[in-house]
Amino acid sequence: MTVVRADAYSVEYVRYVESVVRVSDEHRAACERATGASGEPRLSGQIRWPGYVGSNFAGASIRILCAAQVHHGPELHRTAQGIEAILKRIAAEGGAPELIQRMGLAYEQAIKQWGPWADFEKILMRLGPAIFGPAEIAYTNVAKCWQNPSTSDCEKPMEVCAPAFPLDRLAQAIGAQVILLMSASGTMSRVGLREDAVALFNFGGRSSNARLREIGDTVRERFVGPAHAPVNG
Repeated sequence: MTVVRADAYSVEYVRYVESVVRVSDEHRAACERATGASGEPRLSGQIRWPGYVGSNFAGASIRILCAAQVHHGPELHRTAQGIEAILKRIAAEGGAPELIQRMGLAYEQAIKQWGPWADFEKILMRLGPAIFGPAEIAYTNVAKCWQNPSTSDCEKPMEVCAPAFPLDRLAQAIGAQVILLMSASGTMSRVGLREDAVALFNFGGRSSNARLREIGDTVRERFVGPAHAPVNG
């Protein structure tokens, strides 16, 4: 069994994870009034989902935080019951490094089955010869709950969660340099970001392949250098 150092995760990141998973009664009520935590009754309404930091994130040539909008409830139940079991342990026991590591590894496997990953991957493939997969990035949603997208409006729980769990707080805790935000209507203030906090690249969930390639090329030129060609040409 791998032993995880007690200082493997920053104090700020552990506190962030715990604050999301152990969501307050007040925030939970506000979330539910905003139609969050709806559309999939098999998921526990007592916890929320913090996202993860990949197992190779610290060594990546660019530290990238991918942020989507809100979990798809039925897909979350189908693909992430292992994550939910770990989150319940974190809620009960706290964010021990071993649990946070297990949570991250479980997320790395599940994320490849989620719709947003296909668009994030198209951007990440443009970053040059280095490999950027689920293990090399960090991931979260602006809203920490879930919905059934066919029956709910994701804007409402995002507006509740953004000030409670601002993206710049997470970015600072993990040392992210770039945020790739999948939210067409997202503004810096709306998702909890200061303008000087971190480089933000914003795109909608139905962005063209050309737009995704453009974002990837811009990130590469700013943070890697123009001499590095994308892995897919």
